[in-house]
Amino acid sequence: KEEKPTKVEKEKFTGYLYQLNEGYGWVRDSSNKYYYLVDEDGKVIKKVDYSYYSEDPVFIDGYSQLLDNIYNTKGEVVLSKEEAKLDEMRYAGNGLVIVKVTEENYKGTSTKMGIYDLNQKDYTLALDERIYDIRYIDEGMFILDTQVDGLSNVSVYNSKTRLAFSIGDRFDVLIGTYKDDYISYREINSDKVYLLDKSGKERLVYTGKKHVTVGQFSDGLVYIDDAFYDIDGNKVIDLKDEGVRGAPEFVNGYALIYFDTGYFTILSKEAKEYVFTPRKYTSMSYYYGGDYELGIFEGQNKLTKDGYLLVKTSEDKKVWAIMNHDGKIIAELPVGVSVFSSISNYGYLAVDGSAEDYYFTADKEEVKIEK
Repeated sequence: KEEKPTKVEKEKFTGYLYQLNEGYGWVRDSSNKYYYLVDEDGKVIKKVDYSYYSEDPVFIDGYSQLLDNIYNTKGEVVLSKEEAKLDEMRYAGNGLVIVKVTEENYKGTSTKMGIYDLNQKDYTLALDERIYDIRYIDEGMFILDTQVDGLSNVSVYNSKTRLAFSIGDRFDVLIGTYKDDYISYREINSDKVYLLDKSGKERLVYTGKKHVTVGQFSDGLVYIDDAFYDIDGNKVIDLKDEGVRGAPEFVNGYALIYFDTGYFTILSKEAKEYVFTPRKYTSMSYYYGGDYELGIFEGQNKLTKDGYLLVKTSEDKKVWAIMNHDGKIIAELPVGVSVFSSISNYGYLAVDGSAEDYYFTADKEEVKIEK
């Protein structure tokens, strides 16, 4: 008689779950012995010995940096700081890594910086000792701070075309990141605001007052001085005298609007109206214990790409919930669940239950993390 194989129960573990992006994420177990790379079904792909890491390791465009290695979604190390003999490396996105090396030669010691492309397995910007600093600004675009004879020059570098254009000696005139091929650009000591494309060409979108609030260009509009302007400089939505706080941006047709009075609402780009009457809110994280009418997880300045917002419902229930762009609660988390992050753009939310960490997606699916 053939015996049935003994069923082996999967061992479960508890720990801290970082954001699950692109279907993959890292878990740090509660004993601080290992990191686990898991997929969205909770399957463990890779186990790595734990060592303190100040950054939150998340996947961006198929890669994630954890400590001194960069991994792909298969758990393979695609770049090792030690093996590549790098002094520093920072994964930026789009498969691009900012690197720094120190070299010794007959002239002495020199420090060089460059940009390495994981997909092409080559440098898209060669190591250069004249480069003092490199910053990533999205969509394959970087800011280079180059010093020659003690003078600083800031330029914007397009890693795809491998061309750079100078913006003088100031980098703080660029507002936000590149979205839809443009970035907001404020001219120094001027009342002019431009959109700057990836080749360095400018489009004037505003002229009026100096020192105005400038927002992120996205969804075809940019917020400047209490109004949204399109790419041709037309004022599309005027919010003058509304008391809007900060510089809101549209995401797929909806913008999260905060007011100086402590109220919030959501603005429809198509209707050019608020989707609901502004409501009183309190900014809070998972440890907040005071009274409130409606809580909003702190740090959220825009909706996710699918139009979601993490909130905490009424004072009686005190449970975290997911609100859609119409202001309606579409899912509530169980009572007593703590939240460690806002909703990611991929719809996932890291929470802590009574026994183990797990994720809720925006449609309330639960994904347990199992070893």
